[in-house]
Amino acid sequence: DAAPLRVAQPAAAPQTARPQLSWRIAAIDGVPHLLVTNRGTGHARLSQVSLLGTRDALPVAAGLLGYVLPGKQMRWPLPQAPSAGDGDMRLRLQLGSRQPLMEIPMDASSAERPAD
Repeated sequence: DAAPLRVAQPAAAPQTARPQLSWRIAAIDGVPHLLVTNRGTGHARLSQVSLLGTRDALPVAAGLLGYVLPGKQMRWPLPQAPSAGDGDMRLRLQLGSRQPLMEIPMDASSAERPAD
């Protein structure tokens, strides 16, 4: 009597989970906040965060600011409002402890929407 032989199919290689971030600034109860949305498939670990404008830079966090999970939005109060009229704003951040700094332009499509 022979036992049946079953061969398992190799599992498909998992796709690399990556965050896909957009951001904007919104006033919440009169306080400026940084709102970051992650539309990607991986979590985002935000550190060394600053807002860059055409006139100046606004440091937000020298170390770890926090995490944004896939499909979620997080918000953090800003130390002050960015300079008025600074339309070419970018968010500079580091996604992981060994990743280079990157810059993300402001999400112009949601710049005028109120906070969720």
